[in-house]
Amino acid sequence: SWRKKVNKIRRWKKIFITLVVALSIIASSLLYSSMNKYEENVNSYILNQNVIFASSGQSAIASYEEFSKFIFEAIIFDEGTTKLMHRVSTTEMGDELAMAKSRRELFEHLKKVYDIATQHNVGQIQFHLPNGESFLRLNKPDKYGDDLFGIRSSIRIANKEKRYVAGFEVGRETSAYRFVYPLEYKGMHVGSVEVSISTKSILDVLNEANPNIYYGCILRKEIVREIASKE
Repeated sequence: SWRKKVNKIRRWKKIFITLVVALSIIASSLLYSSMNKYEENVNSYILNQNVIFASSGQSAIASYEEFSKFIFEAIIFDEGTTKLMHRVSTTEMGDELAMAKSRRELFEHLKKVYDIATQHNVGQIQFHLPNGESFLRLNKPDKYGDDLFGIRSSIRIANKEKRYVAGFEVGRETSAYRFVYPLEYKGMHVGSVEVSISTKSILDVLNEANPNIYYGCILRKEIVREIASKE
């Protein structure tokens, strides 16, 4: 009868719907499992790359730090340099002629050293007075006299606490890895000297070591603008 046919159709319809739902659940489970596996693989890859980057970056920075120590201990921290900085630090304030003479002497004393250092990616060697004033930039000998305590904590710490400071630091013109050494002459603190390596030099080393990966550096523009705008 037609009622039996209707009931039969209903039973098949229920079976069909149940089968579709079951298949949908199975498919969803498989898709979810697959997505989880994919996400795990992606996270694992990112973590692995971060480990490689951190290790490579630390190795590059450590190598440059050792090089900066060699420059400082073997070449810069000699009696000629420290005696000159002692003369500068004890020169009467306002005696520009005496300061200019000492600046020229220090520049000539270390010019060849700086020329060689730049061939090994040293970006800057800069001398500071105990009060944080820039005395000599070997890359820009005509620019001096600016107070750096307000924008460069490394220089402030090296002179106030008289200890070595190293790390990444934003400056007015460049951001770099900076190695700042206090200077003394016969037990008297006479200023500090900075050896810096540009961010680009570090990235070049990383890109050369891992040519299939592009390395870059992202800085917050607010910090860069704030430092650049300080007097």
